[in-house]
Amino acid sequence: MELIFSQEHRYEYTDEQKIETGNTIYQAIDRMFERTVCLKVVHIDGKTEQERQKLLSIAKNEISIMTRLESETNYIPRIYTIHYDEDTHNLYIVMQWIYGNTLERFMGKTPPQKILLWMAQLCRILAAMQSIKITHKDIKPANIMIAKDNRVYLIDFNLSISPPHRMEGTEGYRAPEMMENSKTPDREKVDIFAIGVILYQHFVGKRPQRGDEYALSKRNYKEWEYFIPPIEKNPNIDKKINDINVKCMACDPAQRYANASALCNALDDARKSLGGKGGRRR
Repeated sequence: MELIFSQEHRYEYTDEQKIETGNTIYQAIDRMFERTVCLKVVHIDGKTEQERQKLLSIAKNEISIMTRLESETNYIPRIYTIHYDEDTHNLYIVMQWIYGNTLERFMGKTPPQKILLWMAQLCRILAAMQSIKITHKDIKPANIMIAKDNRVYLIDFNLSISPPHRMEGTEGYRAPEMMENSKTPDREKVDIFAIGVILYQHFVGKRPQRGDEYALSKRNYKEWEYFIPPIEKNPNIDKKINDINVKCMACDPAQRYANASALCNALDDARKSLGGKGGRRR
């Protein structure tokens, strides 16, 4: 298939190049520069033109966030161009193609030094976002790309522009202040909580389950009724890693790390204490 915006913007792709995610994404060839690109297709669904324009504005806000972040960090996909087809109501976003795999592929299979290195790199991206007051709100292995050069890239910013609401984010990685019984709009530290979940999942072998590994207090949503630390599930976990995990997953956001930079420092310290630099993926 060939997609033509103009003489300068021609892209070729096939259904075999479709990537199975929550969005319609293709690996495509930019015929102007003969480079591989990521082609994201967002269908602007709405019964009226007014509804479609509102949804189009929301989609463009996500693009605006990504372009703002380009001056803060090199580790989000670059936006090359966008095009809205008024006949099909499709918004096409042409982005940098990241050669690599999502973190999902490496969960539970990666040495401690390397997962700590990757999480520290992720924290540096989050620190850049925090500098312009943006929270991702959907940190999970599927939204973390590990490139061939062993660098971390963060993708999928659609929730970053949404106003706080109950039950946003992804089940299992959602901080307690995002749950249905929460009464607070604060989202400043939800990404830190999600990193705690990822660490727990990696070192224990499964994602912590609400009602099994932890439960929310019925008296106060800022307290756990109980929380089983990862070291009790896997005694071989380094104590520093366990302590980082527990602090990230504190029920009360005030008890978590002050910001992504503070968490990054703790992760770097834990990695150095293990005596490794994380290495490069072969």
